[in-house]
Amino acid sequence: MVDQKRYILYSLFLFVLFVHFALTLLFVLPPNPVKNTFKLADYYIGRFFYQDWGLFAPDPIDMDISVLVKCIGENGEETKLFNITDNFNRYNNRENRVQRVAFNYAHSYINYSRNEFSLVDLCIKNPNHPICGQLKEAERDRQEGSKEGLRRVARSFCADMQHVTKTDYTKAQIKILLSKVPRWSKRYDEGPMEGVLDIGVVEFDKTRAFKIWKMKGS
Repeated sequence: MVDQKRYILYSLFLFVLFVHFALTLLFVLPPNPVKNTFKLADYYIGRFFYQDWGLFAPDPIDMDISVLVKCIGENGEETKLFNITDNFNRYNNRENRVQRVAFNYAHSYINYSRNEFSLVDLCIKNPNHPICGQLKEAERDRQEGSKEGLRRVARSFCADMQHVTKTDYTKAQIKILLSKVPRWSKRYDEGPMEGVLDIGVVEFDKTRAFKIWKMKGS
């Protein structure tokens, strides 16, 4: 009886090892019909064992990302365009922690996720590959999720602004300002290259002012 239980445990252990290495092998294979259909490997490895070379060869951000917000009232009243991440790199306080949220949403909006990078290289080489449709769908979902996050941050900012100006803001225009730093070898010849990405006008419901952004008069 003891030998039978031991045999069952050994068999179960070997089966778990087999499944683990089979899913690992499937996960590291290049995109193929089996991998694209069988999503369990992505879920299992991506959730519990994911790593990439960024741990050993980090790729630091080479640009400053700022989030710009203009609050718009129900009757067309507008504020100026505020850089709500202006103090992100200068202070470490409650406001800075909220600005980090806005920065992360903006960074996610303009950059591919780790799971998308391998597909990007494939689609550059072969734009007609069937998996490129999945890449476009993933990019659209990522940007929609990031835009929704930016909408919530803008709603909180405009609620704080409303607390000071006594104007009811119902929507906001959101832009992302990108300031790319020139290479070190060209630091004296080139200035920062700036570009603005217009996310659009978003609508939001009312929310109370948390008084995170310190306005004049608050």
